[in-house]
Amino acid sequence: MLRNYRQPAELLHNQGPARHWIQVKLVGTRSNRDAVGARLRLHTAAGWQTREVHAGSAYLSGQSLVQHFGLGDATRVEALEIAWPSGERTALAELDADRRYLIVGYRNGALTLLGRRPAPRCRCRSRPPCRPLACRARRCCRSG
Repeated sequence: MLRNYRQPAELLHNQGPARHWIQVKLVGTRSNRDAVGARLRLHTAAGWQTREVHAGSAYLSGQSLVQHFGLGDATRVEALEIAWPSGERTALAELDADRRYLIVGYRNGALTLLGRRPAPRCRCRSRPPCRPLACRARRCCRSG
């Protein structure tokens, strides 16, 4: 939903093809808890992308603290660099696509990285889609 001053509200809907993605949620321990001000740099074969964590940019609006990167056809992230507001730096490599990662800043010298897989998908592409558990059990029409 997009609403500009003295303009009608608009609903934006992405109708492009589904591609790969990665989401990153940062939790600061030495920095502020929401990691506001952290800068993330992500590298794939297509090049570099940069995001910065912001909060409260305008009157009656907000931004997600989850950083979303579109990866196109890339199935892995080669490198993810995080510059925390406290001045610390974190470098991660070889992250799988199509996941949301929760990265908790340094706690007693250790970095916590939690990756969540998306919900399982049907492999058969049948219409209507069958149940993913049936596919894994090989009871699906085309999963054989």
